Amino acid sequence: MKKLVFITAALMLIACGNKTKSESEVMDSLSNDTIAKADSLAVQTDGVEAAPADLWTEDAVKQHVRQMYDRLNENAAYIDFNQMDEEFCTGYYLGVKHNIMKHDANAQGDMRFMGDEGGYRWMVGVGAPLEIVMLETDLIGGNEARARVKFKIDPKFADEQEGHNFMILELWMENGRWRVNNFDAPEAFGKGGYLNMMETYARENNIPLENDEEPTEGAPV
Repeated sequence: MKKLVFITAALMLIACGNKTKSESEVMDSLSNDTIAKADSLAVQTDGVEAAPADLWTEDAVKQHVRQMYDRLNENAAYIDFNQMDEEFCTGYYLGVKHNIMKHDANAQGDMRFMGDEGGYRWMVGVGAPLEIVMLETDLIGGNEARARVKFKIDPKFADEQEGHNFMILELWMENGRWRVNNFDAPEAFGKGGYLNMMETYARENNIPLENDEEPTEGAPV
């Protein structure tokens, strides 16, 4: 708060000292370091640590999303979807998934979480390699972002793939990097996306949502 007061006071002093200065001239008179500190404070929310200033940009989110799909394409011949989850998903997402798997391993009968056995959350019905043709991002709050990603359709399978080449990603900032907290493709997962499917299944079967064991790679420390 003191930093913000200082910045405000600086602006007032500059404006009073030379009333003919334009707003752009006043802003130019502030150092880049001061503006960066103000931006860092501005993205904080109550009780939540803000994302680092250099990552709190739409470009940083886009870069991370492209990195994810580049990694997937590198392993297009054999994709380990669980490994992709471990590397790129949030601790909360991994905790819910872990608890469901633990429950299903000990469950009696045929009740299992089918979810996304074919890796649709990563493949979006198109198949690797995935070529991004549209990527839009929005920054939400102090540590959340949303990315809308559209992938190129193979002309040979246009009728089958049309409408199945789009994914909305919800991302959280954890441990100084962006991670996926939810995959949302309404035609595949219904309202609320893949995370909602897991949470609904967990509640119906009295499965805890929080992971009570040692955190995985993606979990917050």
